[in-house]
Amino acid sequence: MATTARGERTRNAFRDAARTVIARKGFLRTTISEIAEEAGRSPASFYNYYESKEDLLAELADEFRRETEENRDTEPVTPGTPLYELMHRAAEAYWTAYKRHLAELVGVFQTAMLDDRFAEEWRRIRVVGIQTIRESIDHAQRHGYCPGIDPWLTATALGSMFEHFCYVSLAQGGAFADHPVTDDGAVDTMTSILFHSVFWTADGPQPTVGTATPG
Repeated sequence: MATTARGERTRNAFRDAARTVIARKGFLRTTISEIAEEAGRSPASFYNYYESKEDLLAELADEFRRETEENRDTEPVTPGTPLYELMHRAAEAYWTAYKRHLAELVGVFQTAMLDDRFAEEWRRIRVVGIQTIRESIDHAQRHGYCPGIDPWLTATALGSMFEHFCYVSLAQGGAFADHPVTDDGAVDTMTSILFHSVFWTADGPQPTVGTATPG
């Protein structure tokens, strides 16, 4: 595998081209010839760097996972910062990363239905976000909120909802053509859902059928 500056440029050209073609056609319909053509290289050159288009996809997916983990581990937290603000930062980081890596995430999502290798890769990608949500639930429960719920199951349910929300909004153009999803709207929505799913108490005001507002 080439390690020269020229080799790195070629490798990056294939990576960028793959993102472009996959975003346009989906991974399952994308061919190596199309990736090579988009990159301005020959199909034969492709095999100097990757054994298959699946190998290229795996590299792109791993990059997204590592980026997400690094953001999670290095995000500075100042004591006294409102929790809603922290959740908003996390939601914004997830949405932005998903949008930037949309092509490869759609590719992994599609291929995971057919290939155990990518099913495991999809699980590894998902678990980063789930762990972040689970830590928020753990923190909330230590302070008396959301009593009795299972942190892992709740985090998995919320994480799955956010994943599909991003997929429908970014890969499919949203559920409703006349109601487009903006970046700010998506981030605010995910933050609000997460916050109000976690910071509640059993003895708080409970809405009843027919009441216009809680309480």
